[in-house]
Amino acid sequence: MFEYGALYIGNDGGGSFFQLNSPVPSPATLTLSLCGSLATMTIKSAAGKQKYTYDYGTSFPTGGGAGTYGAIALDDYHSKASNCAAAVGVKAIKITHSTAKDLSLAK
Repeated sequence: MFEYGALYIGNDGGGSFFQLNSPVPSPATLTLSLCGSLATMTIKSAAGKQKYTYDYGTSFPTGGGAGTYGAIALDDYHSKASNCAAAVGVKAIKITHSTAKDLSLAK
């Protein structure tokens, strides 16, 4: 089960974790689509589907990535062209940028 999501700027350059509407059991499928300045995160699992959006206020450079924190793993990562219709009727996330660090990367 996981209970939090996050949308970052750069490689851990900023962003905050937010609590999901309800805990998500594993396995789950996470999809992130980018359209203009809007990122839409969709999580599908046996518990249903949750969607969140965040407006970065700027366009995205090339490239992308995904990461985890805690006892969780990702596999089968791939990318494709974005579907800008994915953001209709979803929960908007307000991120207050913090100085919090991802301690899973500490050596």
